[in-house]
Amino acid sequence: MKKICTFLFCTLCFTTVFAQEQLIIQLESSATPKSFITSTKVEIEHEKVLFERLNIHLFQLPLLKAKDDLILEQLNRHPLIKSVSWDEEVESRATIPNDRLYPEQFALDRIQAPNAWDITTGGTTANGDEIAVGIVDQDFSITQSDIVENIWVNPGEEKENSVDDDNNGFIDDINGWNFDNSSNQLNEGVHGTPITGIIGAKGNNEIGTAGINWDVKMVLAQHNFRTSQLIESYGYFESLRRQYNESNGASGAFIVAVNSSLGLVNPTICPADNVWNVAQQAMGEVGILAINSAKNQPIDSDVVGDIPSSCPSDFIISVLGTEPNDDKFSSSACGDFTIDLGAPYNVIAPFPFDEYRDFGGNSSATPHVTGAVALLYSLPSKELADLATEKPMEAALLIKKAILNGVDKVAALEDCTLSDGRLNLFKSMQYLESVFNPNPTTAEKLAITSISPNPTNGLIQFAYETPGTEEFPARVYNAIGQLVYKEKVQPCCFGETNVSINTSNWASGTYIIVLEDEDERVVERFVVY
Repeated sequence: MKKICTFLFCTLCFTTVFAQEQLIIQLESSATPKSFITSTKVEIEHEKVLFERLNIHLFQLPLLKAKDDLILEQLNRHPLIKSVSWDEEVESRATIPNDRLYPEQFALDRIQAPNAWDITTGGTTANGDEIAVGIVDQDFSITQSDIVENIWVNPGEEKENSVDDDNNGFIDDINGWNFDNSSNQLNEGVHGTPITGIIGAKGNNEIGTAGINWDVKMVLAQHNFRTSQLIESYGYFESLRRQYNESNGASGAFIVAVNSSLGLVNPTICPADNVWNVAQQAMGEVGILAINSAKNQPIDSDVVGDIPSSCPSDFIISVLGTEPNDDKFSSSACGDFTIDLGAPYNVIAPFPFDEYRDFGGNSSATPHVTGAVALLYSLPSKELADLATEKPMEAALLIKKAILNGVDKVAALEDCTLSDGRLNLFKSMQYLESVFNPNPTTAEKLAITSISPNPTNGLIQFAYETPGTEEFPARVYNAIGQLVYKEKVQPCCFGETNVSINTSNWASGTYIIVLEDEDERVVERFVVY
């Protein structure tokens, strides 16, 4: 019996009994579980299918009470087997501190999310595809007020009618699936919930925190720390995206990334035929990037390995945590080939029962990158949206390239990550503009092209265009000439740029927006009531 707990502040512990040792086996495409069992001398029983398209199955050894690597060697030589591994225990990669909460989300400024939000706050592609991310974790709170609006609802299922309406093998998978108990019931908890909040807490709703995506759909897959359940989850996400691709969006889900803030307990080299790698490679081939956390241990993943962060698939992005000053999270693994980039960690995030507190470890860094991938797909670029549906694999690799090419280079990540840098969402947007819109400066002069809503009593947004590409100040003055707002704005991306200002605490009256670059000055008025 294994008792699995998450500390600190964990209110739920899970006890799971594993009567026999279990194996995850990928069979050759022509083989079936029955043909394999009849052709081997090993006493083995088929448990269930984990990833149907890849012919990956869970088997158990009823006579074996402890792992025996001699059996593993024997099975590896079997002609019907492509790969075989133990169904190993998985660890969560969170460090949930007991410190007082910080009153601000430092990470969003660090990755230039506010500048990115001037372009898009997420939700759909330029062609109207509803963007989704998959999250595989041990628990979720789907009723948390800051998250509930962005939880995926399966359009192919009639709620709780005990029928598999969309014929995907899962009955009433309304918001996702619990692979631990084979049901649609998701457990409340303190690990998966803040991850959903970092990716997609509802923005601009006057409560809690803002996710990197103000609007996104999050598909949830719950596990209980076994490799087999993780592989099943990846098969589930792959099938939803493949169904979406093949039906031209009529069914399934447009999943663009899967967040895995987890990994095997013991550092392990991940060869190309490892079941983790082949599953995440298969997701990539339908357009899904796998975003994995580095291990919370100061090891060199290039040398000792780590699963899944060091797996070699081109569709994997591995992430470690960075401090507010861009120092590396001291307890994180490094690897200048196996770890791709850093992202902020130890951030304030939503928890169950509408609480907010710090959430740390590499678990908190990883969803920043998952959220960034989803937001990039929402850029107002028809070319990118077309690529995502017509050539989903190419689109995924391009988004990965934008993430890695857009980093801020930081000294602490040299020789520790492949990119030598920390996530910068805005720069990744600029990279994509250079690909799809290489000559963006078509405006003849600086101009404010729209202000809305005007009058306003809350958020106001103005759009501007400029022939230049350098940042310049935007100022707002009240009717008696007092400066009430100032920020530097930078043109990006795909035409007009939008700037949002929260005026909810401003006095009623007339205000003046002033934009000024080296050669021009433009002025417009708006009213707050």
